[in-house]
Order: sequence, then structure tokens, then C-alpha cells
Amino acid sequence: MRYLYYWPADVLEFLRGKRDPLEPPKRISPDYVIHHGFRKHGEVFAQILIDLGCMHPDSAVLDVGCGIGRIAVPLTSYLNVRGRYEGLDIVPESIAWCQRTITPRYPHFQFHLIDVHNPLYNPDGVEIAKTYRFPFDDDVFDVVFLKSVFTHMLIDDVVGYIGEIARVLRPGSRCVITYFLLNDDSLIRLEDGRATRQFPHQWGLYRTESVDHRESAVAYDEDFIRNLYDECNLETIEPISYGRWRGRPDALSAQDIVVAKKREER
Repeated sequence: MRYLYYWPADVLEFLRGKRDPLEPPKRISPDYVIHHGFRKHGEVFAQILIDLGCMHPDSAVLDVGCGIGRIAVPLTSYLNVRGRYEGLDIVPESIAWCQRTITPRYPHFQFHLIDVHNPLYNPDGVEIAKTYRFPFDDDVFDVVFLKSVFTHMLIDDVVGYIGEIARVLRPGSRCVITYFLLNDDSLIRLEDGRATRQFPHQWGLYRTESVDHRESAVAYDEDFIRNLYDECNLETIEPISYGRWRGRPDALSAQDIVVAKKREER
């Protein structure tokens, strides 16, 4: 049904020569990409990574949950041939498009399909997220980033991924991860209705928007995330950039952005 709905528009764009060759056709793009704009959405977050000082043109970069390449594409004009980009995702169609479209033009951009289970995005996945090992050696990346990934993962899986992020980061390098964080400020805003998202279902250290499909949107206790980072040898860089979801229209991003640095020594 999705293919049938968007196929005429894709064909028309192609015939008119108006489709950017580095922009995926609508029939394989997630709805949030179509509605928010592929190029604009990716460019904004890529610029945030650069402005935060986490990335340089020759950096080795890992994008966990790279999707259909919306952040990879703008980074192709930033990372030089001495740099390296690796993207991981669980959606076969997205990875296939990136492999046949981006990598031939930019060989230092590589994309990998990982068969990790997620009830919403890969229900038939055979790997378990909490025990999954990223397909890279220790201490090889200058920056690891995750955009709207932990907002769709439950607590044991987040713990496993944070351990892997710390493992593959070089000492002194940084990770940039977005969350919905629960603290005094966000809890007050949730209570008085200023927050644009609601998380009514409490599950200990996290809350969800749905009781039946918890991974659809997950918010975590901020102190839990801070302590988890500390246990994994990651130092949170202050201040945390709190997002627009709290009802802060002038925020840097829709979600909360946590930057952390891998300590030189434990």
C-alpha cells in the first residue's frame, strides 16, 4: 500500500528531473522523514554535531540507527577521505538504499544491516539488543552518535548499547545521544501540560506513552542515565541541552541531547 501510494509521485519527480539523487524516494522513506524533510532534518543535526565540537573532517564516526541516511548525506560534504563513517541499522530497505546510493559515491561511508530484535522496527530480529556486540574493534571511533534511538528502546537494551558505545570509543572521544529525560523540570512540565509529549505509564526508571507498545516512545530518569554513563567510564559534559519536547520553543533540538566523553583512565 505504501509503494502504491507514493509510486506516482516518485515517478513524476524522476521524469521531471527534480529528485535529488542523494534523497531517497518517498515510497521507502519513513513517514517522519517525509513530513519533516529529508535534507533539512539531517542537516540540522549534522550541524549540531559540528557545532558541539565533537567532530572534525577526518573523524572516524559511528552512526547507530542511521536509518535511510538522513544524517549521513550532509556529512558527505564534511568528512574528508581521511575520515570514516559507519552506519548501523535494523531496517533492510534503508541500509540497502544507502549501500547502493551513498557508498558508491563516497566509499569511506559504509552501512551495515544488523539483525537486532525490536518489536516495532524488526520484530523478527534474531540478535538481542542487550547482548549485541557492535561489529567493530575497541577504541576505534572519534565520535558515536544516536539520534532518536534510545527513545525506542527499553532499559536492558539501553544498558547493553551504552556499554558497546563506551567500548568502541577512543579514550577522550565523545558520544552524542538524544533522549526524553525525566527530571524535576520535565516532570513539572508534564504535570502542568506544557510538555508536547506525554508519558503516563510508569515502569520504574522509565515511562512510556503506550502501555501496549512501550518502544513507541520511552522517557528515562536522568539520574539513571548519568549513573549508567559513569559506570561505563563515560563523563557527562555539562550542560545537557534540554529539548523542545518539554515545551521549550527555543531549544537546540526536539529531544534532549547528552554529550559524554570517554575517560582516559577508569
